[in-house]
Amino acid sequence: MENFQPYTNPGFNLAELSVLIHIPVHHLAYYFREDKKKSFLDYRNEWRVKHAKNLMKEGKNIEMTLEAIGLLSGFPNRDSFRTAFHRTEGVTPAVYISQNNR
Repeated sequence: MENFQPYTNPGFNLAELSVLIHIPVHHLAYYFREDKKKSFLDYRNEWRVKHAKNLMKEGKNIEMTLEAIGLLSGFPNRDSFRTAFHRTEGVTPAVYISQNNR
């Protein structure tokens, strides 16, 4: 996930991951449900939020909007970015930036 960053594709889903790593979808679904104790969507969104945070740490939020950072991270729109970010970090992207750019 880290090297190829497939999660930056807004359409990236469990079926695409299955093809990329040559593991049947039902095995992956079981893995996420039983081993990771989270859905694939939550796992994917955590990677996307991590990517967005890295872009912010690089100062991209100075060059571009938060919406653009969300889109570059694979979120299909501003609302899904904000919701997933808040769910993962406990704060909105704007609050995260203000707390971490002191």
